Amino acid sequence: MSTQFIQLLCALCLSALASLASGQGAEDRAAQLSPVKTGVPEVPVELPIQWIGGLPFVEARVNEQGPFLFLLDTGMLGSVRLRHELAQRLDLAGSGNATESPAGTAGAPTDSPLCRTTLQLGDVLFEGVPTRSQLASSRSLPDAADGVLGVHLFSSLVLTLDDQSSSLVLRKAPYSAPRGAQLLPLISQPDQTPQVEVQLGAMRVPLELATGKAHGVLLARELQRGPDLQLGSLTLSGTDLGVSDTSSSSVMGSHALPGRVLTLDQVGRQVWIRDAERDLHITERKNAPDQTTLFNEFEYPIDLSTGRPWLQVRLGDREPDAFLFDTGASVTVLDDDYAKELGLTIIGTRAVGDPSSPEGIQCPEYFIEELSFGDVLFEGIPAISMDLHAVFAGGGPTPKAILGLPTFMDVVLTLDYPAGLLQLTTEPLPEELSSHGCILPFDPDIRGGGLPIFELNVAGRMVPTHLDSGAPFPLALPTSLLPELELEGEVTSMGEARTVSGSFEILRGNLKGEVHLGGIPLASRGVIFMGRLREGNLGGSFFREHLVTLDLARHRAWFRASR
Repeated sequence: MSTQFIQLLCALCLSALASLASGQGAEDRAAQLSPVKTGVPEVPVELPIQWIGGLPFVEARVNEQGPFLFLLDTGMLGSVRLRHELAQRLDLAGSGNATESPAGTAGAPTDSPLCRTTLQLGDVLFEGVPTRSQLASSRSLPDAADGVLGVHLFSSLVLTLDDQSSSLVLRKAPYSAPRGAQLLPLISQPDQTPQVEVQLGAMRVPLELATGKAHGVLLARELQRGPDLQLGSLTLSGTDLGVSDTSSSSVMGSHALPGRVLTLDQVGRQVWIRDAERDLHITERKNAPDQTTLFNEFEYPIDLSTGRPWLQVRLGDREPDAFLFDTGASVTVLDDDYAKELGLTIIGTRAVGDPSSPEGIQCPEYFIEELSFGDVLFEGIPAISMDLHAVFAGGGPTPKAILGLPTFMDVVLTLDYPAGLLQLTTEPLPEELSSHGCILPFDPDIRGGGLPIFELNVAGRMVPTHLDSGAPFPLALPTSLLPELELEGEVTSMGEARTVSGSFEILRGNLKGEVHLGGIPLASRGVIFMGRLREGNLGGSFFREHLVTLDLARHRAWFRASR
């Protein structure tokens, strides 16, 4: 073996060891900047954001005191910085040991005292939080603000900042993004502020994400304005970009966030930045098939003997099985035993629940290759599985599967209970009709997986309401509305019902005043009240009295009296 080859081999080994040591050092430094422990509930935590001067602020408690107002800055290293006055009030000033900042990091003065605190954001508890009792000299805050939350506070969870809803959502990692999401990998080290690589004309340039900066996208001084900037699925016009006079790095500040949603997953080392409208579209299609082929318009029999609609559905080349069709289901659900019988491969897990807890339990997730009935073929259908025997205990026959409404995203469907038929077509619904019932627009409920939600007039009060073909009652309302509604007599208990998140009591009462869906009068007697609901539900009795046509892609529905 030649001397030159040995020298080259040694050089390569030393280079690899140096790289490994460098990565390990970054992990160690990131751990020093992060909380010792983070307690995140299974259900995502949503907190209100205050926008002050175009910057996001959120309230938090420190050592069980507060709440205090903090700037949320993904461009600041470390976890928490406090105003000196607040640190003194909390008896933190001078406590702990002064520590040196990691070499090569910015915005972390070496003379800043460091101590460990407990910080609470809603139901998320951070323990052993590295807290510095002074702000960086270059940072200015509104008088009402008490400090800054840095990027390393959120190192073990997923952060979503939504400008449109002015909310901060914190959830457990890993993050399962909807299909169609264009995720950007983080190119920065764990001990650095987050950076992604973006396309600027013909160049690839790094871009720092700093929500605490009061500007839009500011390019490094050596770059030129003019070319558009491609940021995942976003295209930012070159005329909207600025160029820094002094900085050698490009930064995206909070002024680029209006109308957009930022998700930062430091555990999975990925970022998703998207327009809110595009996010809506992707969320709606999250549980829709990859492809739908309608060979002919057709009518298909549905079995209503149990009060709920059942379809004979074929998976691949199997003999048909009876599926329950539920317009209140945002995803197709398989019974655990049926999923095993099908031999499906688990591709991940998904958090699901009921209206009061949309992400209450974790379920295995699958893809069904082919699902068909009549003259329609659905391909690539997302599905989950759970113990449906437990869900339907005492509530009628247990289905092998529940066919979710998003399955029909690319067709127009009509449920005709009196004739016992499901009709499918590709003919879109018009915006309005001159006769024969009424066409109403609806909003897709993002928390409900894009299910249609209508405005129901309940005695002069507008109540967001779903259509739920899987429910046996005519109209159900949230129990929380009882104090605001006038009733004839007292409510009576009808026992308990069960969803995937647990059991709850059902109440029944008669409303004073009228109930209308658009121009359609509905019965105000025998109304059900459920504590699990956050919106109203129109159940099977409504479908028995009305033909319902849903055009999910165009957010329209056609209601008319049944023949």
